[in-house]
Parts: sequence; C-alpha cells; structure tokens
Amino acid sequence: MRIEEAVSDVVGIKEMCGGASEGSGKVWLEIEDGYDKEEVLDQVKDRVDFIGTFPIDAERPRVSIPASQHERLIAAVVSGDLNEFDLKRLAESVRDDLLSLPNTTLVDLKVSRAYEIDVEVSESTLQRHGLTFDQIVQAVRNSSTNLSAGSIRAEGGDILLLTSN
Repeated sequence: MRIEEAVSDVVGIKEMCGGASEGSGKVWLEIEDGYDKEEVLDQVKDRVDFIGTFPIDAERPRVSIPASQHERLIAAVVSGDLNEFDLKRLAESVRDDLLSLPNTTLVDLKVSRAYEIDVEVSESTLQRHGLTFDQIVQAVRNSSTNLSAGSIRAEGGDILLLTSN
C-alpha cells in the first residue's frame, strides 16, 4: 500500500494493481499509450526511493520494466457459491492446470487469504488443565511448521522456500 500511495498520482499510469503474499508484495503498473515508459519508470523509482517506512529487515523494492515486452498477462476470476476453503482449493487447482500449459511460467493467486486455524479455549478449560492463555499462544506459535525463507527466481517462475522447525 505504501508504494501504491506513493505513485498514485504519477502522470502516465493508466492502471495499478497490487498484491501481497507471504514474504513479498508486488505492484504492477500499466502505462498509458503515448507516455515514455522510461520517464514514468524514473518517476516511480524516485517516489519509491523516497519511502522511508518499510520494515528494517525488508529488501529495498526493485522497480523495473519487464525484460520481455512480449510477456502476456491474463487475469482470471474464480468465483462460485462455495465456502472460502473450497473456493481457494478450486482456485489452486485452476492455477496448477494453468501452470501445466506450455509456455506458462508464472501463475499467481491474488486476493487469496492464507489458510487459518481458529483456536478457541474456554476459561473453564484453561482452569481445568492449569493453563494460561499465554501458554496456549506459545504452544500454537511453537507448533508452526512452515516459515517463509524467501523465494528463488527460476526460469520456470518463482519458487517459494519454506523452512520447518
């Protein structure tokens, strides 16, 4: 959002789309016909470089024009009368099918929330087992098995790395 806000009034931007996933975020800008891409890129770089509120351990954003002007982007929407879990599984299946097509190098799910598990423990259950709320929180944190370790940019697309504890 910080990047989107910083570049929202740059002249020559036709459309802006942003998304975030575990450990990264991206903003795509479509430049209006008739505007010099390099000039718009320079303005965007200046605006992004001026942002001083990124997390301390975050990498500096990379601002670039795709190397290949022949890249094609297709946006697809998966919707239906399904609960969120089933809809996400359907979208993941569509993603996997698209990735199996020849010449497809990257398919990314947008506006897809991470899987969550709700843990509800009543006060009487805590008392019965001699536990505190903080102990439950710590147990859940310690049980997390997949931690983001970044990604590798490969010829076939980005590979998300996870670590297990």
